[in-house]
Amino acid sequence: TVFSAPAPGTTLVPGQTASIVVQFVAQQNGPRTGILSIVTNGLDSGIQTITLKGSGIAPVIQVDTNILFRKKLVPMGTTVTQWVHITALGQAALFFSTFPITGPDSDQYKVTYFPANPMAAGTTDSLAVAFTPIREGRKSAMLTINSNASNTPAFQINLAGTGILPHILVTPTTLLFDSTGKGDTVCKNITIYNSGSDTLRILSNQLASNDGDFTYAGLTGSDTAIPPDKLKTVTVCFIPKQAGTRVARLVLKTNIIPTFEQVRRDTAGTIMVDIRGTGVPFGILAQTASSISDSAVVGASICRNDTLRNKGDADIQITSATISSTHAADFVLSGIKTPFTIKAGGYVVATICTTPSQRGLNNATILFSGKSNNRPVAASSAVTIKGLLLCASSTPAGLFNQLTVYKGSDSTECVTVTNCGDIAATYTATIGGANAADYTVTPANSALIAAGGTAKFCVKYLPTAVGASPATLAITAQDIAPMNVPLGASAGCALLTADAPVIPHTNAGGHSTFTVHITNTGTYRWNLGTPLVTSATPGIFTYVSATNASVPETNGATDLTFKYDPTEVSKTYSATVTFPQSGPCEASALQITLSQSTGTEGVRSNVTAQDGFSIGQNHPNPFVSATTFSYNSPRETTIKLSLRDITGKFVQTVVEGRVSSGEHIVTLDAQNLPSGSYLLILEADNVQLSRQIVITK
Repeated sequence: TVFSAPAPGTTLVPGQTASIVVQFVAQQNGPRTGILSIVTNGLDSGIQTITLKGSGIAPVIQVDTNILFRKKLVPMGTTVTQWVHITALGQAALFFSTFPITGPDSDQYKVTYFPANPMAAGTTDSLAVAFTPIREGRKSAMLTINSNASNTPAFQINLAGTGILPHILVTPTTLLFDSTGKGDTVCKNITIYNSGSDTLRILSNQLASNDGDFTYAGLTGSDTAIPPDKLKTVTVCFIPKQAGTRVARLVLKTNIIPTFEQVRRDTAGTIMVDIRGTGVPFGILAQTASSISDSAVVGASICRNDTLRNKGDADIQITSATISSTHAADFVLSGIKTPFTIKAGGYVVATICTTPSQRGLNNATILFSGKSNNRPVAASSAVTIKGLLLCASSTPAGLFNQLTVYKGSDSTECVTVTNCGDIAATYTATIGGANAADYTVTPANSALIAAGGTAKFCVKYLPTAVGASPATLAITAQDIAPMNVPLGASAGCALLTADAPVIPHTNAGGHSTFTVHITNTGTYRWNLGTPLVTSATPGIFTYVSATNASVPETNGATDLTFKYDPTEVSKTYSATVTFPQSGPCEASALQITLSQSTGTEGVRSNVTAQDGFSIGQNHPNPFVSATTFSYNSPRETTIKLSLRDITGKFVQTVVEGRVSSGEHIVTLDAQNLPSGSYLLILEADNVQLSRQIVITK
């Protein structure tokens, strides 16, 4: 705007000056422009124009929120503060005029911290609002920030906090117990319900009473916190110790505070529940044993006493005593006859007898019923009897059935006894009968067997005479029928006879075999073992084999094969054959005598081929230390190739054993032999060949 200027029509003489004053008042923030026009009669320019340029500088406000205490639950009586951040964005300082709080609940909010005033451009400061609810529920108000800001001179912030407060509702308000017999216990519940909006905390809960007739299990620990719309239950029990009315009071102290309304309202910081009960005298029926459990053998009787006591202050009249269960017939009640009276503090003894009729648990219930001061009185006993069974395993058919042993030897067989009953028992084994002396129980004849357990009794048979040995093994235990096990062993003998041996005549250096026939006419099988050949000249007679190594009884037989290898001419050889194993029963064991003589000539020389066997001449011959020869076998067989002197006397073995068919080459080492004539003797099957060789030194 033109602030001052010459009046229109003003004349300026030459050299005269006039002033025009322009005033700039910025209406907006930022650059501003304009044009000043001066109209004159000047000949150089009728209109003079001047460009006007200025810049507006104004404050601008920025606030980081437009709502406080949203969803904020604040307990009554407490204060919560939240902050607002304000920034001056313009180029001019921000001036604040007022911070009014308006609305229906403005009295519950307060600005507790103000920003700097003025606030320099480009800076940030804070404003604090405190919420202190004095009434329950959501509380609405409006905070207005009044300033010189060009953008929002009156910035509004919604205030929406919620005040919460616990409430308490206790039911019943008075707890009444009906007439209760002395010594009886009656319990009732009190419910504590939180109908408020905050957690209800039970700061203390206790029972106040001048009488000890009430008991109270209070809330402790985490149970003392009750969330909104939840409840807790506490229990008060009445046990009258004497007749008459008894009183008590349950006192609950909570965290509920008075409201801050103009008329302060106490929402039950302390709650009291009155409790009343009336005790009356009654008889109290009790038993020394509320249950009887025992065991007895099936069919045996046992008795036990049950004492009925009246622990009350009034008499009890018992009108009935009944036994009930599927096994009631196993039980009998004696010593009482209904109806009868038990005086206050008195007692009566009843006898319960039982005879279990079967194995296992047999249960029954004995119920005593009556009245005391017209009030029903009852007590019951659970009676259990376990029937125990005495039992042993079934008897085996017998031991040593058709067993025959060699007289003088022994045999042992065992029987296992199982205790199939329910009681441990001692079982004893004894042997009876005409031949009891032939049997022995070993190692022990008695054993304690637990229920379900086993024991083994072993019997050893050692006969003293040939023939059958019948006897009986009796296994007994108390209250159990004996188990009789037949014993049926017998003793036998081997009776042996041997035919006279027929030994073929064989020249010195020769070889032959012969058999001896043996017969067993006894009653026990004979195991001949390995016959033992005893001779003054070992090796002449040799045992080869037997057709039967075990000879059956009753005319069983075997043939024994022997080999005869005489070495010298004009000599008689003898040997004795004995049998060390399982010989006859007689004192003298079977013995066979072998005897044979040789002639005046030795082995025939130069019999070099027979039945496909042959022995070739050695090369060189004569020789000094070693020579080579061959022999031929028509089949696979066992041979013996030996070196003897000219009389047939054995010098050394060259080859002995199993050979294949065909020709075989042999080298003889004779460097340790003296000079002289010798015979190579080949023996195979029933063939004997010889070839003479000469050693020269």
